[in-house]
Amino acid sequence: MVGILTIRGRHGFSGNKANFRAISRMGKRMKIPVYVVPVEGIDLKQNLCVGYKWISGWKPMIIPLPSVFYNRISTRKAENRFDVVQMKLNLQKRGIPIFNPRFFDKRELYKIIGSHPATKDSLPDTSTLGYADLKRMLSQYGKVYVKPAASKAGQGILRVDRTDRGIHVHSQANGNRRTRRMTMLSLYRELQNSKKFQPYVLQRSIDLALIDGHPYDLRILSQKDRTGQWKITGIGARVAPANGIMTHVPNGGSIRSVQDVLKASFPDRADSIMASVERKVITIVKAIEENMKGTLGEVSLDLGVDKNGRIWFFEANAKPMKFDEPEIRQRSLQRLLEYCEYLSQEK
Repeated sequence: MVGILTIRGRHGFSGNKANFRAISRMGKRMKIPVYVVPVEGIDLKQNLCVGYKWISGWKPMIIPLPSVFYNRISTRKAENRFDVVQMKLNLQKRGIPIFNPRFFDKRELYKIIGSHPATKDSLPDTSTLGYADLKRMLSQYGKVYVKPAASKAGQGILRVDRTDRGIHVHSQANGNRRTRRMTMLSLYRELQNSKKFQPYVLQRSIDLALIDGHPYDLRILSQKDRTGQWKITGIGARVAPANGIMTHVPNGGSIRSVQDVLKASFPDRADSIMASVERKVITIVKAIEENMKGTLGEVSLDLGVDKNGRIWFFEANAKPMKFDEPEIRQRSLQRLLEYCEYLSQEK
């Protein structure tokens, strides 16, 4: 029995109900019972919990504790609540596996990738926000990304361009770019005073490969399979809108086939670059896992390929959003539950 771990919310529980429904339906096909389990409904003394089962709607019922939990608590604030932290610890003490134990923090990720011998060449020049580093990186590279350490889907990301007249600060929302002319000091003070997105990291802008004049990057889903080994479930390309600074689909990016974009940029090298991307992904997820406490079962990654064909690491997410490509989506649901079965049998 698989429990999708979340917290209470409207109509019983919080989180992406469409995603939970898709997992439940795949579980029915695979004959694996799947329940959504809010932390608040777990009774460790009785070894029981409230589980919501999809039966033409979400039906609450009292069930035994699942044999494995898939963590889909949807906010960092909820994940850091005392009762949530304690419950996860208590479940693990009982030998019940919980995988993808928490959200990633960009500072922690970049430190891992930048210091690991097998991955450090994949990380663009990156540092925590500081005035001296902002000045140095703009002087050295001309363009720098400013990224909130704890955001998702491109929220709060800025690109800063150095010009003869000072700096231009670009943001993007729903495919629309906004540009402001600022001084370096005024930008730095604004970032320091930001209550929504602090803390920030700085990262060199990479001159990405193009398709039809638009930069793109690659979104990859890596999951553990029925034997507990990391595999690549799927790779898609995300293309920035006209004059866009980001490729995220919620911010105006569009979806393309990875084969199409690589062949457009590298007609004679597309296959070899694709093979390099696949090797790099497995190397990166293993490096992350080595340096994180807890069990990982799936990670999505954003990688870039520059105009010379070099591969760069931008982002990793411990709680991936669903992939829009139907074949990747179906494969991801099946592999997710196969890994749950593996953890249950290992237990």
